[in-house]
Amino acid sequence: MVKPAQMQCVSAKTTPVSVLVMLDQSSTLLGMFCAAMLSQAGFSVNVNKRNRHKHHLGDHSAVVLTPELLITLSQLGIEESALVGRAEGQYYLADRLMNWRATCVAPESDETLIGLAPSGVNANGIRFLHYLTRYRAAHSANLSDFSLNTLCAQRGVFTHPVSDPRSVLSTLEYGLMVNTEALVELLREVAIRCGAGFDASAKSMEHNLTIDCCFSDIDDGNWPLPFSTYRRLSEAEVSAMSVLPLCHNQAWTEQGLAQTCQLKTSRHGQLFGHQAEYAFAVGNSAPPEWVVSAEVGQIILNNQGLMRYLADQGLLFYAGILQLLSDTIAREAPDQLSDPVLHHYFNRTALQRYSGCYDTAMLRFYFAQPHTEANRRGLSQYQPSSELTHLFDLYSQSGVLPEYEHYEADTHWLENSLAALGQYPQGHDLMVDGLSEQQLDTFITQIRSRLNATAQRLPRIEE
Repeated sequence: MVKPAQMQCVSAKTTPVSVLVMLDQSSTLLGMFCAAMLSQAGFSVNVNKRNRHKHHLGDHSAVVLTPELLITLSQLGIEESALVGRAEGQYYLADRLMNWRATCVAPESDETLIGLAPSGVNANGIRFLHYLTRYRAAHSANLSDFSLNTLCAQRGVFTHPVSDPRSVLSTLEYGLMVNTEALVELLREVAIRCGAGFDASAKSMEHNLTIDCCFSDIDDGNWPLPFSTYRRLSEAEVSAMSVLPLCHNQAWTEQGLAQTCQLKTSRHGQLFGHQAEYAFAVGNSAPPEWVVSAEVGQIILNNQGLMRYLADQGLLFYAGILQLLSDTIAREAPDQLSDPVLHHYFNRTALQRYSGCYDTAMLRFYFAQPHTEANRRGLSQYQPSSELTHLFDLYSQSGVLPEYEHYEADTHWLENSLAALGQYPQGHDLMVDGLSEQQLDTFITQIRSRLNATAQRLPRIEE
């Protein structure tokens, strides 16, 4: 449940800015998060839910929450216990990629994990990847072998991390995968408790600020992935797939990209497809009724916009909406930004971080080599941004990732993602060469042994 004692609704020191939050049947999660956040921060909020689309696309039935989002929700008064108890929350340790590498010797075993936490142990001011890069010149080893997150995900074990930096368990990081509808209800309770109103007749002209969270299916040409269809997968379809409980599973199939996850008592999935028989001629603005539906198993003809919208939801939680509000409120009511709570929310570096997260999320598609020709052909058209190209060029030569303001906290995620797709640097920090072969071998072996020993003694999630 939402804990009132921990949720402090801010009282505005002046006449509060009135905000209209607009959402539709396809954006209830994002819209309700925005309403809860604004209400808790002291704004006068009205929520207007509209039926803007003839067809109900609907929110995906499950959503992945990163560790940072758990902190944000906690600050809204929604604790982990509520997400686990009321929203079927299952722990999230890693992304699991299947069939992403065509060059894999055994396609059926093409599986790799991207852990949420840093891999290995940095030493002497040098990132662990540099030690591993030199070690890989003479030994077989993957960066994911040195991540407690990936080891626990593979074994289906979990325990909460500890704060003592001397413990291996301090290297564990986790998020949650939760039921979308239940999360929306928790956010709605926060908004109501902090005074938000729900008025279907509310108009923009009656408010100082309007935040439109509604889904737009307009293709601006900036989303490069080749998917033309979308549909939710039934639980039976998901059950027939290989699903690791502690992972967000992402598998290339003959039909496209399937994303699946397992909550406490149910499984959820969605498929972004590219089958030609569902494609529309350019300019056809009236999709046939039979391909547009919110029902499980039915196909929504799309519309690259839907995949981008679903992919953006988590990032927008953390950054996009916050930056929009920051720009607007700084202009309309600068005195209201003096509250420390608002300073936490409206952080101007958020947009930079959002840009970095978006680029790195796209990085895996640039290096993806699915086993099927249709998937490979579509992805071949994608070209990364110049900033991302520069980032990777420097990384591939030296193992160094330029730690721009919006990348600094995500260096390990970049390293883990690139390594998972077989992209290791050619060079390493020359200071690593100060170790003898035996010293390097001992260093690597000890870390691997400690991580494996820790993962082996942890309880299975069923227990």
